[in-house]
Amino acid sequence: MHAEIEASNDGSVAMRLDGEAAQAVLASVMFASRFHKAILPIARSMESWLQGDNGEKKRMLRCQ
Repeated sequence: MHAEIEASNDGSVAMRLDGEAAQAVLASVMFASRFHKAILPIARSMESWLQGDNGEKKRMLRCQ
């Protein structure tokens, strides 16, 4: 598992994850969304991103 996380002064975070790390992050967000409703929009965005629009793969996910 390999992950690189960079935090910026503006509050944004950039993550570079291998497949195993990405699965762990996704599972954690999905699990947390069951217990904290504020996380639910992030979980839905991640699900939408994974499904893609018309089969198109996206490289960046932005959440606020």
